[in-house]
Amino acid sequence: MPTETDNAISFFAVATTAPRIDHEKGELYDVSLMTVGEALGHDKFIDRTTLELTRAACNGDKLKAFINHSLAPKITETCGYFYGLYISEDGTQLKAERFAFLDSFKKHHAADVESLLELAEKHPGDWGVSVSFDPSTKQLNGRRYSRPQWILSADFVDDPAANPRGLFSRQSAETKTQKNARMKEHIATLQKRFEGKPEQFAKACARFMADPENLDPEAVASEVESEDLAAQLAALQAENQDLKDQLAAYEDTKPEDIEQMSKQVTDLEGKVTQLTSERDNATKALAALNTDAATAHNTETPKPEDGKDVSQLSTREKAVAHAATLVRK
Repeated sequence: MPTETDNAISFFAVATTAPRIDHEKGELYDVSLMTVGEALGHDKFIDRTTLELTRAACNGDKLKAFINHSLAPKITETCGYFYGLYISEDGTQLKAERFAFLDSFKKHHAADVESLLELAEKHPGDWGVSVSFDPSTKQLNGRRYSRPQWILSADFVDDPAANPRGLFSRQSAETKTQKNARMKEHIATLQKRFEGKPEQFAKACARFMADPENLDPEAVASEVESEDLAAQLAALQAENQDLKDQLAAYEDTKPEDIEQMSKQVTDLEGKVTQLTSERDNATKALAALNTDAATAHNTETPKPEDGKDVSQLSTREKAVAHAATLVRK
């Protein structure tokens, strides 16, 4: 547990719009404690992780507050508590659902309470809340980001640091413009890295847009490229394994099986040769028949002399006479 003399640092939130206030109860609502961005004057940055660690250090329950910072504040100087710590929907602010002054502080410091409530209502940009916590940091993308493990308090002060958007503030138009310009620049970086690779570009954009405040587009691009190369390597390894399996199956074939298959191939080749020869012979025979038929059709055959007995003709004369008869028919 840190002591009051530990080397704590303080990040400030200044208000820019009027908060919701209950003067009768002495309470403020939806109070901003810390905002993502640069912690002015500390050479450190706040990101979503910083907000989450700060909330976790308070168990999301409550956080005591003092009026102004002190190197060694006394517990009796506590002016009240922030309750119900939560992270805003856009993930850029750590806020408290409400702040309530202690009854004893309202009793003995009624003028201070009245002044603070009036300032919050009429001049929210002139003051804010500064969170004091341990100075632990982590280097990311050339920047030092706060990584608090313990929290001392959140105090009302008048100097800005970690919450320039305010106690109850909303993002200004100028900040939105700067943010949009930065986003366009990051998307252009991804587009250049994945030129001609629409699937990888879409994948990288989706991953980057999931947390654009904390992710580096170059790092995201390298991660996507690494994953794609890993997928290609896995495909090549699977193909290589398939070839190894085929080779193993061939090597497992027994010599007698190989000899039997070789004999079957030889027999098939013999049958092919025989069938080819028979086919060629049949083709030649068919061509010869066609030639003889054409010759018989076109040749003029002499008739046997009138009154001559056919039986007296020679064999050749009989064949010629018969062919002539067939032609006339």
